[in-house]
Amino acid sequence: MKAAGADPGTLSHDQLADAAAEGVKKRYEEKEKQFGADLMRWLERRIILDVVDSQWKDHLLSLDHLKKASAARLRAERSHCRVQERSVHALRRHDGAHRQ
Repeated sequence: MKAAGADPGTLSHDQLADAAAEGVKKRYEEKEKQFGADLMRWLERRIILDVVDSQWKDHLLSLDHLKKASAARLRAERSHCRVQERSVHALRRHDGAHRQ
């Protein structure tokens, strides 16, 4: 920031943000003059598509993890229910054997 004429120690947060934005804008315009507007628009589209693609893949991976965790929980609940059913049947058999 000092190279751009702004001393971060003397600026408020808003002034620092404005100075940074102005520096980025100036540098971007220099690059656009150097490479041309068409190439810059192509790069912008490419970068946005790459970011969206990466975010989409992360989202799908999160859904896959959620699906696996949900399936594991369902299996555990079903297993617990089977154990309880067996216990109830064993108690009934035991109770029936004692009544006779």
